[in-house]
Amino acid sequence: MHEQCHRQIKYLRIAVNSQENYDQKEILIVEEIVQIVNALVPFGITKVRLTGAEPLDRPGIVNLVKELVDISQIEEVSLTTNGLLLTKYARRLRRAGLKRVNINLSTIDPLNYKKGKKIDYAKVDIGIFAGWAFRLDPVKLNVNVNREITWQEICDLVDLSVEIPVHVRFIEQYRDENNQSPQHKYFTVSKIKKVIEDHYGLHPVTGITGNGPAVYYQVKGARGTIGFIAEQSSFCSTCSRMVLTPDGKLKPCLIKGPEFDLKSVLRQGSTNKEKVLQELIEKALLYKAQEAAK
Repeated sequence: MHEQCHRQIKYLRIAVNSQENYDQKEILIVEEIVQIVNALVPFGITKVRLTGAEPLDRPGIVNLVKELVDISQIEEVSLTTNGLLLTKYARRLRRAGLKRVNINLSTIDPLNYKKGKKIDYAKVDIGIFAGWAFRLDPVKLNVNVNREITWQEICDLVDLSVEIPVHVRFIEQYRDENNQSPQHKYFTVSKIKKVIEDHYGLHPVTGITGNGPAVYYQVKGARGTIGFIAEQSSFCSTCSRMVLTPDGKLKPCLIKGPEFDLKSVLRQGSTNKEKVLQELIEKALLYKAQEAAK
């Protein structure tokens, strides 16, 4: 999928669930998701990530993984989860062809996790080990630093990277004008990197597979790595990703901009829907190219 700026767009995030109250009739069914991915393949899409609230809550998720894996041009299907259901699904997902998994995680302190998320951390903990045991490799732990994370929690996560070969990633989320929490309340990625470096020491590592802008390091004796992703608003010029929403809208940008309604095209009675679908995709690409050039 090539833009005017000659940057290839090859990575599609598919939100299969949402915290929004969609009418179920508006949600894409498995067959429609597969149709859209097939329509995107000629433009260069080769990697797919399933996201959106908790994708393992989506009925038919294992079948969807298999259907996407069976598209010959798709080189990799991965998934982002909160880890609660990973023990139940890890083996089936691996057999369906899932390559790797990201687990959204705030802490490995059971008390803090329960307080913040109101869920049983023990299930998440077991899910982390299940993902590793069933070769959903690499297992990456996404840690949102835009909260009051403590130094002890940071140490616990670093220690986890020493214990098992997981990749802990400290991520600074994009802030817009409506989300201006006092900066002094939060660790930034640069502050976290400095305190880890001061207390543990960090050594750069390369060769970690992925589609994002993370920079990876290891502490001495670690089996896993520590990654850092600064505020994502600064990566527009190199972003190679697009998003498909649960109700079938293609978003050229992860955080802003227009949406292109592909579902309406699929569900219309027109005989030239493939052509219309292609035209909408091309418009989405043009928008992304124009934003990247700014």
